[in-house]
Amino acid sequence: MTTKIIARAAQVRCYECGATGIVQICHHCGVAICAEHAQLPSELSRWFLRHEFAGLPLPDGLRVTQPAHCNHCGHHLGEPNRFVVVFGVGLALLGGLLALPAPSRAAALLALVGLAIVAWAVIQQWRRQIQGQPQLSMPLLPRINLLKIRETADVAVTLTMDGDYQITQKPINGALELLGRIQDSERARLEAYRNRFALSALQSAPYHAGFLVLRGRVGLRFINVGSAELPATNIVALTGDTSMLALLNGSSLRESELFSVACTYEVCESLKPLPLLINLIPSLFQEADQHALALDLQWIAPRQWNDKPLEIERILLLRVDVPVSWGDLEHVSSNAVIKDPENGYRPIEWSQLEIDPAHPNWQRSCRRFSLRFKNQIERDDIILARAEVQFQGSLAGLEGADLFSPLGTVHKRKLGKPVTVVNTEFTLSLTHVRYQDTRVVPDFKHAEDTQQVRELVSTYPDIVPNHRTMTMLTEALAERRLYLKRIIENPPRVGEHVNQRNRYWDIGGREYSSVYPIDFHIVLSGEESYRGRAKKPSHTTHAALTVQGAYANPQMEAQIVKLWDEIHNILNLELNTQSQHNSPVSAVSSTKHLAQEANIASETNGIEITQSMNGISFEKLYNLLDVWKRGERTYPIQYELTQLLHELGIYSGEDPLNEKEVGGERQ
Repeated sequence: MTTKIIARAAQVRCYECGATGIVQICHHCGVAICAEHAQLPSELSRWFLRHEFAGLPLPDGLRVTQPAHCNHCGHHLGEPNRFVVVFGVGLALLGGLLALPAPSRAAALLALVGLAIVAWAVIQQWRRQIQGQPQLSMPLLPRINLLKIRETADVAVTLTMDGDYQITQKPINGALELLGRIQDSERARLEAYRNRFALSALQSAPYHAGFLVLRGRVGLRFINVGSAELPATNIVALTGDTSMLALLNGSSLRESELFSVACTYEVCESLKPLPLLINLIPSLFQEADQHALALDLQWIAPRQWNDKPLEIERILLLRVDVPVSWGDLEHVSSNAVIKDPENGYRPIEWSQLEIDPAHPNWQRSCRRFSLRFKNQIERDDIILARAEVQFQGSLAGLEGADLFSPLGTVHKRKLGKPVTVVNTEFTLSLTHVRYQDTRVVPDFKHAEDTQQVRELVSTYPDIVPNHRTMTMLTEALAERRLYLKRIIENPPRVGEHVNQRNRYWDIGGREYSSVYPIDFHIVLSGEESYRGRAKKPSHTTHAALTVQGAYANPQMEAQIVKLWDEIHNILNLELNTQSQHNSPVSAVSSTKHLAQEANIASETNGIEITQSMNGISFEKLYNLLDVWKRGERTYPIQYELTQLLHELGIYSGEDPLNEKEVGGERQ
């Protein structure tokens, strides 16, 4: 058989049945008692036994309240009532006197009852002496105002020059601090207590201010708490000596004095180690030329012995010590306090920062702090930081506490609001902090682009920005193994003149260098036009090229610039080559191929196109046919076709739209 020990958090339960509904605490031994097992003295015993705190001036609410007892401490009830003993003696004497002149049963019975009462009182007193009655502590009844419950987790984090994190986690400690005031009425109670137990006027007395019962499933161990103050794992007896109270030792004549009780504890370690709750991640801002530092304060909702993860409440403090060599602080996020430099570092502090649950940072469990300096941030520098973050709740699972009176009855419920403060010390080396910036080519603010004359727009005359030009260009880019994400053509539009059309193409692509992309964007725009019946076209193409990418070192930046140069060379090579093909000499050689491609023989009524055909005119015919197929009817097709046939010399008819002035009339 295998035995496995599972750690469980302790909870206050009844000493008899284990129930959690606690209504009393035995004022002798301090064990918890539920309502079912609460010991309530009978009415008869209340008549025959004195109140345990009889003779002490108690408040009206406690004067008639019987102290709570468990079964083991039930014999520690009050001593026999003196009036009952006197009454028993009186009955016995009365019965004896009545039996002297004339004995009777009534007189004998009366005497026997009186003797029985006296015998019971003697036996009770004898039992108290034999069993040992502990001396009662003086009941102290302070007015409790506040219970502070605060846990502290101290962590040290070091980011080494090798990029490794070293984490040192100290034990989690907590503290309970009960605050209240005691009144001058305690002096009268102390005098009555001394009179009852025959103490001198200068002799101190032990006091008992009640019990503090922890709520919830709690995994903790109290530190420096004696057994007398700790009757159970999570029940604290508020005891002490009157010599420690200024109001009762004669050192203070004021009507009231502060009363406080503090005890510390250590949170038990759980089976699963506690993760790093607070982390501070440094990074360098993009597009800041290594002058700006970003600090991401990240947190994890802790969960130790409690059922639900704790929620962050506020950032109590974030202090960052930066080297003085970085220069003056030009910009800082939020409201920061900049202190004077010390030991070569300039402290910068943020304090009492509330966390808004509606803010996106709440969902990301992160808050960013940015700083911009006059000088550059050196990568071999070290920054120091300290973060104090407060969470709602307790890592020990503590939900508050209940206060019980010195008689063991409930006095106040649900005292205290536990909080957990995580203090983290950071020593961060920036050696392995990744700096990433964005390079756009061309950038006219960049000296290299200005010296190399990298133009944003290049102009190529005699180039038609049509689909054949785009096909040629995209094939060249594909041979370079560039990924084309989009090719968008805007519909051609008629320009200012009837013989002019404006074209616009948008090309977007990307090149991957390892896992880092470099984006490029090409815009081809231009005019496709013919100057009347001239044999030479007046086409123009404008190419705008931009390349953009993120880089973290000079080698990556050089790759971005290199890609712009390569794509620009491709544009120059392909478009200049296309310009040569569009010249009259080269156009004649390509006429047969274009005629076959366009298949325009049927569109020209069977007119045979020969090798002597002018290449430029054929190009215009091809474009005209392309417009016809697209369904564009924005200018007179018949006029353009007739004009083109005249240029080719294969049409002998008159131009139907040609204007000839004869005697001021149009024929």
